Amino acid sequence: MLLQFGVENYLSFKQFQRFSMVAHNPYKEHAAYLLQGPIKGKGHTAVLPFAALYGANASGKTNLLKAMKDLGALITGSLKELPDHKRFKLDPEWEARPSRLEIHLFIDGIRYDYGLVWHRGEVLEEWLYKYKTYRRAILFERLEDADEEQPFYCPAVSNKALARLNYKRTRRDQLYIYKAFDDNLRDVAPVVHYFQQSFRWLPFSSTQSLLRLTTQLFEQLSHHSRLEEFAHFLRHFSDLGIHNIHVEGAPAIPEPEEESPSLFATVDAWLEWPLKGIMESVEDLFGGGSDEGVPKKETEVTLSHNGPNGHAYDLRLEEESHGTLTFILLSAAITANMERRGTLIIDELETCLHPLLTSKLLRHTRSAGRDQGQILFTTHNSHFLHRDLLRRDEIWFCEKDHGGATHLTPLSGLKLPPGRGKDLNLERAYLNGRFGAIPILGSYDLNRLHHREEAE
Repeated sequence: MLLQFGVENYLSFKQFQRFSMVAHNPYKEHAAYLLQGPIKGKGHTAVLPFAALYGANASGKTNLLKAMKDLGALITGSLKELPDHKRFKLDPEWEARPSRLEIHLFIDGIRYDYGLVWHRGEVLEEWLYKYKTYRRAILFERLEDADEEQPFYCPAVSNKALARLNYKRTRRDQLYIYKAFDDNLRDVAPVVHYFQQSFRWLPFSSTQSLLRLTTQLFEQLSHHSRLEEFAHFLRHFSDLGIHNIHVEGAPAIPEPEEESPSLFATVDAWLEWPLKGIMESVEDLFGGGSDEGVPKKETEVTLSHNGPNGHAYDLRLEEESHGTLTFILLSAAITANMERRGTLIIDELETCLHPLLTSKLLRHTRSAGRDQGQILFTTHNSHFLHRDLLRRDEIWFCEKDHGGATHLTPLSGLKLPPGRGKDLNLERAYLNGRFGAIPILGSYDLNRLHHREEAE
């Protein structure tokens, strides 16, 4: 699970900013649903299952998600070159400074801290630490400095000879962690596997992309005889009017060695996309509006709706609304994330969906109990700012300063009026600008532009 993420001199982030999913101990709301993290004191660190990121348009919310995705792509080798072109560009002085990404993870009872510093296409620093208890074990440290006598240090790896050999084979423009994983150094595998198997990015794109993904989902469900079960979920969870799902002409899917998987496991198999999986990359999976995004014609999906006379009428998948396709994919993605207990990243959760429907979906996820994975999402929907849905430390605000640099602030880090923290109407306070992270509205009259064009 994700504990913390840090970013500096990358995209709209200038100075170092840290995002955290570690729970704020004094808060007691929804305590039963907190995840169990690393050892702390006589107990364990509590970790948040949700995080909602608010901010005006162009404030940098999506850039935080992109930075996470890019780090995962570098670690797994999906991104081959260090992204120098993504440094902070609004201050010329920062062109000469390195970029930095770091992440803290909790995997199978062990905390891992990984970090990377690079500049002008070369790695300057790279490190991976692990904590079984309180004591830090250095799996490797890489300091590419001309004055450094020992640029590589690996005291806690299981095979020091292999680790050092991997380092000698690693170029200055390469990540050591990916090279070591590729050469079967097992100490680094948990971090790489996290991004390959447990980290998902779900941006919503064109209708054609949604059609392709939904078709793939229904092919998977049909093959494992889970269509009726998923249709039952849609009937009873939402008012989309879908009563049944039919799939014809689906291509054959290799038979699993084990018995037919559950609905959760079936959807999870469809969702193995983040950085490696069904598609080569997230960009390919959620492609633009080209013809390549249209589902292949050999698979035809129809959804049954009941008419006023009680008869069932079939609609082709492409006749359904963008919102219907979005809800189907979102509910499937959340279901799969619960199965794998991973980290699901969603850009603009409320896209094309009614706020009551998305709120119900989040409540359904939380009510499923402990250890159901994490969901980090950006949103403009102020209706989520209720304590029956989100804890105060699950709410973050994203805002740019006058120099165009993004700053991250948790609600738990803001000073609220004395005695008002528990009963403050968060939605009203946010919309009134008490927390910032809202658009500054100008007073320009668009009619002036229209009259100017007529005059010209």
